[in-house]
Amino acid sequence: MKKIIFSFALLSFMFLGVSFAFAQEQPATTTTPITPVITAKPAPKPFDPVCIQNAIEKRDTAVIAAFDKFSSVIKSALGVRKDALKAAWAKPTAKERRAAVLAAWNAYKKSTREAVAAAKKERKAAWDQFRKDRIACKDKEVNATSGGEHIGFDGF
Repeated sequence: MKKIIFSFALLSFMFLGVSFAFAQEQPATTTTPITPVITAKPAPKPFDPVCIQNAIEKRDTAVIAAFDKFSSVIKSALGVRKDALKAAWAKPTAKERRAAVLAAWNAYKKSTREAVAAAKKERKAAWDQFRKDRIACKDKEVNATSGGEHIGFDGF
């Protein structure tokens, strides 16, 4: 039994010695650090403020003209409605009055819908042309289309 314990102890010390030999650190290899290459950005293109000012002038003049046209059409439609309603209430029977009042309101709704649609179309055309003009100016730094695009009367 003593021989077995002695053999076991001897083998344990041998394996322990071998494991310490494998645990030694390997010599470190030196590597050169990788340095990032920084490239300079190209110089910005020269900015022409007159070009964008002309585009803004053109856009806003077109929007003002569209709103003026819209306003005059609505004013005219209100006058026609007023006269048609006054004439409707002059009818002798309730059936005729009801039909005339309904016709007056339907004509007014139709003319206002057409005016709103035309004004939206003209406003959109003015903004689309402005975007094209702005791109033609090569003005990539100023985002002049943000804000104020959808302001107006009745979704105009």
